[in-house]
Amino acid sequence: SLKNQFSKILVPIDGSKNADKALSKSLVIAEKFDSKIILIHVVTDFLQEFSTTAEGLTIPNTTVVKIRTAIEEQAKTMMMKKLEQVQKKKLNCEYIIKVGDASSEIIQYAEKNNIELIVIGARGLGKFKQLILGSVSNKVVTNSHCPILIIK
Repeated sequence: SLKNQFSKILVPIDGSKNADKALSKSLVIAEKFDSKIILIHVVTDFLQEFSTTAEGLTIPNTTVVKIRTAIEEQAKTMMMKKLEQVQKKKLNCEYIIKVGDASSEIIQYAEKNNIELIVIGARGLGKFKQLILGSVSNKVVTNSHCPILIIK
């Protein structure tokens, strides 16, 4: 039946206005279809970034751990706020934080967890990141097994 059509909706969150727009739209859909909303945030695995960009640069492990912890704490704070926003609407919601390549993590999560709809912002943060999230949306669209709603 239509009612069960979108029982699980995945919403990638990156802190951008576009992601917030996508979240708002997903709430409207979730209210209509009685869907569960799953918020996903992907922390870039910056260690890989460093190792590919800075040949011969070594960063002390403790520093790396501190940076990663700080980034993950920040992500958690952001996701808790979004979770509260959804729960105010009396909707079923959870969040997940992954580390890695955003598009791959989103696609993998959607497949493994039988996500029926992905609602994603067309662009992410700032000029530079626009290119990144623009490409994340594109990769997700190209490789996803389920329908995708792109919010502009």
